[in-house]
Amino acid sequence: MVPAGYGACDAVLPATGSKMPINHRGHMCHWFIWSCFAVSFVLDGLLALIMKPGHQTKRLRSDAGMAFGITASLGSACTSLGMVLARRGAFGQTVVLVYWTLFASSCVLSGMLLVMLMRDMPL
Repeated sequence: MVPAGYGACDAVLPATGSKMPINHRGHMCHWFIWSCFAVSFVLDGLLALIMKPGHQTKRLRSDAGMAFGITASLGSACTSLGMVLARRGAFGQTVVLVYWTLFASSCVLSGMLLVMLMRDMPL
């Protein structure tokens, strides 16, 4: 019999450490979001650096690698935004606005790289 005011899980879990797994999950989710955004921007930076030298040497390999890199960058940004949306209510409005701004800037940067890549391709 559970006393009034207590849930069934309060009788099973100790009171001191019951919040620890939830805090750890939130902390890991926070670092995963930021690392996915960092991977996205680092990939975009590397792709911008190899765009010109790659076009001068082996064009087909360079274009395929650039297309794969842009796709991976967008996938990483979408993964981090998905993690933000999965944790609704856990962040303030300012933090969510920062995450959406990072996502939009990653998409714009990847789109610019894709346009620059396709502009030089013969049809």
